[in-house]
Amino acid sequence: MEHGDTLGNAGVIGSGDVQWMNSGSGIIHQEMPKRTEGPMSGFQLWVNLPAREKMSVPAYRGLTRADFPEVMTDEGSRVKVVAGTYRGTEGPVKGISVDPTYLDITVPAKATFELDIPSGYTVFAHAVSGATRFDGRDPDPVTVGETALFGPGGRIRASALEGEARFLLVSGRPLHEPVAWYGPIVMNTQAQLLEAVRELRGGDFIKHRRPIVEE
Repeated sequence: MEHGDTLGNAGVIGSGDVQWMNSGSGIIHQEMPKRTEGPMSGFQLWVNLPAREKMSVPAYRGLTRADFPEVMTDEGSRVKVVAGTYRGTEGPVKGISVDPTYLDITVPAKATFELDIPSGYTVFAHAVSGATRFDGRDPDPVTVGETALFGPGGRIRASALEGEARFLLVSGRPLHEPVAWYGPIVMNTQAQLLEAVRELRGGDFIKHRRPIVEE
């Protein structure tokens, strides 16, 4: 996936790579599929910023698959750590206000994976491949393309069924702030949102730029 933005970042996101962007006070970026054979897929997750950081200076960080540490459990599960900490191993994405944990987990057939989530945190799992049964939820497994939303905090226990299962497990601390949302713009009040849209349409949305630097 080729990408570029108004901060001047440009390059190619390869298999297993991650781009982590803070949109802050305003950034415009584009992503275009790069010619390749076979299907291409990816995930785009959004982390809401607290009100005090909504107008922070935009930032971008490109990470390759080699930047992410992996942990093997005794049961044979493979855990890639993008953000947060798993069994003492810290992911490269740090300093995010909502204290996110972002794990890419692969569980062998008929094996289990367990993780304790801080009390009060929001937690969800998104199935990438295979079928996973999560304790305490519906008896039906979560399959490819489905997302399981859990109660606040507590222990997550995932069991792969007949084949290997892979899923993203994400948690974070709720902000308990109002949300005003329009397209890719997220603010706290309708007035702030309308001002941001006015700036976007009037050409005043981008407040920070720098020369293009190829990755």
